[in-house]
Amino acid sequence: MQPKLSFYRESHPEPAARDTAISHAILQKVSDGTIQQSLRLYRPANVIAFGPLDATEPGFIKAVAFGRSRGFDCIQRLVGGRAAMFHQGTLAFGVTLVDSQPRSNIEHNYQMVATVLVGALKRLGLESQIGPVKGEYCPGKYSINSRGQFKLAGIGQRLGKNATYVGGVISLQENLVAEEVLIQVYSTLNLELNPSSFGNLNTELPSISYAKLEAAILDELATLFHLEEHKIPTEIINLAATFEPRHTIAK
Repeated sequence: MQPKLSFYRESHPEPAARDTAISHAILQKVSDGTIQQSLRLYRPANVIAFGPLDATEPGFIKAVAFGRSRGFDCIQRLVGGRAAMFHQGTLAFGVTLVDSQPRSNIEHNYQMVATVLVGALKRLGLESQIGPVKGEYCPGKYSINSRGQFKLAGIGQRLGKNATYVGGVISLQENLVAEEVLIQVYSTLNLELNPSSFGNLNTELPSISYAKLEAAILDELATLFHLEEHKIPTEIINLAATFEPRHTIAK
């Protein structure tokens, strides 16, 4: 029998840190054993999510101010890594799994989620690979790329006591404004970013829509889990409100 996986598709873009806080609350509840493991797929608002190391850079406050001046609110990420962009041309995802030894299984869980994404894209007719692109934003071993040149998706991980969260963002549509903003943010943080490393699914295969991408991810996960769609429980929303300050960057 396949393990169960709750599926949540709703987004909560206001205030800016709410969606991240919800994923944090889900991780806490799955780790506590009070809800079953879960998947989130949702369309985010325009947000730049900064990692813990970004906040230590001399240019951090200036980078945040610039992002906000261009219509991108700024939050603290749930996972590690460097600044990443979420916008209405992307699909955010998060898989929260029961795991009694999450630290020992970091690589396994990364590999599983990355393989699911590559498999989903293959279902849509797009060949992709696991691995970083030179000069990409938030460089990571388990980034998803096209032709070894263009970053399509980024993946990060946050460990709980008895669970792990593996999540990130898939670029579906090109957004030149978002790319320009992130380039300037990285410059302000004195971090490397190659503008030619940005990729998106529609440039590779214009027929891919949000609905098709979501369906392909669900079909791929259905080979591993029994999916059950639910509304995000009220207890999660309430707990998220207490986590929100941890992911909010003061204005």
